[in-house]
Amino acid sequence: MLGPSVRQSGIPDLCGNMIHFRVDPFMPSRVWFTTMATGTHSGTLAGVFEPTGKTIRSPPQSCSLTFNEEGQVRAPQPVRVWHE
Repeated sequence: MLGPSVRQSGIPDLCGNMIHFRVDPFMPSRVWFTTMATGTHSGTLAGVFEPTGKTIRSPPQSCSLTFNEEGQVRAPQPVRVWHE
């Protein structure tokens, strides 16, 4: 994910475009969604790359958030990888 300085300077109109929200059928406290970020490279990016005016579009990405019993977003949990 791009940090605040990138959004504020290099791509000030960066938008996550989150769509297709759905509850995980196996874990009801988790919500999945799709994001396809868009923005315009209209400022200096990372203090190095001069503006090009080009539109930036990311490919679709599947993301999720997990909620606790109070309905608050839980901190990310480490990914468990199972090896045989």
